[in-house]
Amino acid sequence: MAKQPWDRMEGESDKAYRAFCLFRDAGADRTKVGVVRDLEMRPNYINTITGWAKQWDWDVRARQYDDYYLKQHELMIQEQYADLRMESRTMRQNIIDVLQNMLGQVIVKWRDDLTPKDLAHIANAARVIMDQSRIEFDDMPQHRKVSTDNKKLEVVYVDEQYED
Repeated sequence: MAKQPWDRMEGESDKAYRAFCLFRDAGADRTKVGVVRDLEMRPNYINTITGWAKQWDWDVRARQYDDYYLKQHELMIQEQYADLRMESRTMRQNIIDVLQNMLGQVIVKWRDDLTPKDLAHIANAARVIMDQSRIEFDDMPQHRKVSTDNKKLEVVYVDEQYED
């Protein structure tokens, strides 16, 4: 794997890199004073931390780390969403299979007793189940844009069965 900007820089001491890691990992609340506090050093140690931060470009490296982490997080969420959608589709298909089987059995067994209204109720119940599943996962063909504070990320979801 290629060396990343937030990795230890050539010539960066163990102490300076450890302090940078505390700074980097503090996220939006990061401050040099916070690093001094986390290292349990005397307040005058801020001069050393400030020097290291300038020498080793902490602000830029931390921002690059944040951008990378955010992108990885967004990709993970997209993968989880895609997995949930696929599970939802599988569940809907299983429901359809069960309902078709049950409907077939009901029709064979109760053919003479079923009215068109009964069949309409059964079909409506199946439709409601399917619609609720689609609504829950927003599983309709669409073009969706997701934006973050740092940049815009365009995500396009298209359901294969609706493609022209």
